[in-house]
Amino acid sequence: MTLSSPRLVPDCGGRITALAMTIPLRLLRPEHAPKATALGNLAASIPPETTLYLMTDDPAHPDFVAWAARHALASNCEFISAGADAPVLESEMWSQDPWMIADQDGRQLIHYPTNSDRPGRQARWFAASRGLSLERPAMQLAGGNTVTGPDFRILGASSVEMTRWTHPGGLSWTDALARHLALDPRPISIFGFALPGSVDELRQQPSHLDLVLSVTGLAAANGRSILLLADPRSGHAPDSARTPGWAEQLDATARRLEADGFVVKRNPVAYVADPRWSPNPNLRAYNNVLLENETRPGKSRPLVWLPQFADLEPQLEGFDEANRTIWQELGFEPLGVHGFSALVRAGGGIRCASKVLQRTAFQVT
Repeated sequence: MTLSSPRLVPDCGGRITALAMTIPLRLLRPEHAPKATALGNLAASIPPETTLYLMTDDPAHPDFVAWAARHALASNCEFISAGADAPVLESEMWSQDPWMIADQDGRQLIHYPTNSDRPGRQARWFAASRGLSLERPAMQLAGGNTVTGPDFRILGASSVEMTRWTHPGGLSWTDALARHLALDPRPISIFGFALPGSVDELRQQPSHLDLVLSVTGLAAANGRSILLLADPRSGHAPDSARTPGWAEQLDATARRLEADGFVVKRNPVAYVADPRWSPNPNLRAYNNVLLENETRPGKSRPLVWLPQFADLEPQLEGFDEANRTIWQELGFEPLGVHGFSALVRAGGGIRCASKVLQRTAFQVT
C-alpha cells in the first residue's frame, strides 16, 4: 500500500478536536499572575468536546493544581509532565513554535526541526506521552513563521534564509526552500518584501508572520483565498496615524501576496506603549488567532478565538471592537479571550500559546 504525502494540520477548516498548551510552573508565581491568567482564560475557552493537552513541570504540583481549579479545567484536559526535563522554561509557554504536526493516512506525525528561533521541548514531551516517534527535518522553522491554508502554505522569508545559513557550508535559496516544500505538498508563498533596489533579496517584518497575518479559510467570489493582514496604527484609535516603517513594509508584503493570487484584507492593530504592559511601543497581535470554518453544534457561526486588550488597556476598546466587527463581517463568531496585554512584551498571542494537533475532516468551500 502506497502512503499518501504527509499534510500539516491547517490553520482553518474543521473543528479543533485536540489542542496543546504549555504552562511552566515558574509562570504561576505571584509576580507572573497576569500572564498565568491570560493563559488560563484561553484554556478555559476551549470547548469541552476538544481535548486540551496541558504540558507542565509536574501536573501534581500544588501551584498547577490550584491554577487549573481556578479556571475550572478538568473534564477535557490531559496533563503531560516534562519529567526529567523540568524545569520548564518561561519561554516554553509559546507552544506554537518548536514543532509541526502532520497527518499521514490517519497517523499523527511530529516534526521537530533541528533549528528554531524559539526552541522548546514540547515535541519530546508529547511524543513520549503518546508513544510516538519524532521526525527531525534539517531546517530552521518556527511554527509562528508559517501558516497553512486549505490548499496553500505561507512561509516567512527569514525561515528560508536561516535554513540556508544554519546548514554547514550554506545552501542556495532554492535548496533551502526545497526542504520546507518537502514537509507538505501544498505550494508555498513567501511572506516578505524586497529591499529597496533589490528584487531578489527578501526581508520580513515582524520576525514571526502569525503576529500580523491570519488565514481565514474563506474565498472571495473570484475563488481567491482571503487573508487578513495587520495595518499598524500609532495611537489608541483605529483611525490613528499609520506606524511609519512597519506600515510600508506590510503594504509591500500585501502586494506580494496579492501577486500570488490572494485577496488581502486589512485590520487595524495598535502599535503603542503602555506604562505597565509595554513601556516601549509594541504590537497588539489581533491576527494571532485560532479559528474553525466548521460550525459547532449549538452555534450559528464558526468560531474565531480573538485576543482582547481593552480589559487591561481600556484605551484600546476601539481596536477590540473594530477587530470583532471585521471577523463578524467575515461570518465568524468572535470568542474574545481577555488578558493578553500581559503577554505583549513577551511577544505573542493566542496562536503562539497553543498548538492545534487535530481537526475534524471538513471541506472548506
